[in-house]
Amino acid sequence: MRWILRALLVVAAVAIAWLGIVWSGVLPRVTPEQRAALAFLREMPPPPPGRNAFALLWAQPWAVPPGREAAILAEDLARFDAWALAWDAHYRAPRDDGGDTREGPKLFGSIAVERYGRRASLPDGQPWLCNTEWDADCVAAVANDPDAARAALAGVADSVALAALLDQSSHVRSPFPPHIAGPLPGLGDWGRIALNAAALRAHDGDVPGALADLCRMGTTWRRFRAGADTLVTDMVGIAYATVAVQQALAIHATAPADTPWPQACDALIAPLSAAELDQCNAARGEFALAAQYVEAAALPGTGRGPFGRLLHREHTLARLTAIYRPLCASLPDVGDPACVAPEQLFNPAGCQLSAQSGPTPAVSQSYATRLRDFDHRLALARAVRWWRAQPGSMTGSVPVWPDEFAAIRGEIMVDPAARTLSLPMRDTTNPQRAVFRVRF
Repeated sequence: MRWILRALLVVAAVAIAWLGIVWSGVLPRVTPEQRAALAFLREMPPPPPGRNAFALLWAQPWAVPPGREAAILAEDLARFDAWALAWDAHYRAPRDDGGDTREGPKLFGSIAVERYGRRASLPDGQPWLCNTEWDADCVAAVANDPDAARAALAGVADSVALAALLDQSSHVRSPFPPHIAGPLPGLGDWGRIALNAAALRAHDGDVPGALADLCRMGTTWRRFRAGADTLVTDMVGIAYATVAVQQALAIHATAPADTPWPQACDALIAPLSAAELDQCNAARGEFALAAQYVEAAALPGTGRGPFGRLLHREHTLARLTAIYRPLCASLPDVGDPACVAPEQLFNPAGCQLSAQSGPTPAVSQSYATRLRDFDHRLALARAVRWWRAQPGSMTGSVPVWPDEFAAIRGEIMVDPAARTLSLPMRDTTNPQRAVFRVRF
């Protein structure tokens, strides 16, 4: 019996030593590279000078009176901390074995919902309006019933006025603290309104004005995405700039080849700069959300029993940094995000959590690939402009592309019958967007 007692004492001693190491956070150690990565992601650079468009985007879904957007945002910011405390308290409360079936706080919404109601929007499913889908022929759509399109656009005149203020803004940066259930700005209807308004203008014969409107809208969203602090804003900016390019080229293709391009279009289709190819701010914003989730899991009384006590916060966050490197080449390389055996032993909860929080490196890589695809779409737009300026371009014969299009010229596909140029995309997540097609 003595050997059994001794074995139990050894097991107890090992267990106590293990718990002491886990609770103290002595192991696993955070490497210097991981500390550098954490410091990098925790330091969000200040926004560029100029107007922050967040208040306008935040107010867009609701019928906020003109000029009241900043005041509504200020009221909502004052309400947010109380909502976050209620949300966190609900999900930290103890749960029974059957899971949490209690109704928690609703997702955070603006006070404008109750005060002003929803803003008018364009009707869905009408043949005389187009959507923000690739290959949509917006001019042909509004031509089905221009009077109906005109009336629908008149009904959203307040959103059109807000869009004009967006054009005067330099960036989008959320003033809300990061929270996993926190608010996002209204990003929905802007592109659709702009596309249909420009298409109607072109239908009415003002092609230069339509081109200027589209390129101004696309340039605005290209500017917003460049320093965006969320991947949502980044991807929406790419989407809106893309459809603006595609529709501008489609409208120009219906006009004489020597129709001048507005200066705003030069800015829209210019090659992406090194700063625009940098998605580090989006990585920082996404990391802040994941970090908030980890911090909440480590708090006492999380409803997870001993889970929080078995979580080494700093090591868990350090492991998460590797997820975001595909978005940001400046981020120190910390290797694979997966924990190795010793780390799993001394940070079991953290290793489990880091495997579940945020995107995987493959998902981050897909976002980076979409940005490179966007740069190639801009190159195709420049190629179309160059081609339309060449004598004989209307014959549809394949030109000898100059060196400035070396990155894409081997992949450009010409369809003389349909009068389109196409370019395959690297990101094939959405099969309907695996090929970018523009008219010439």
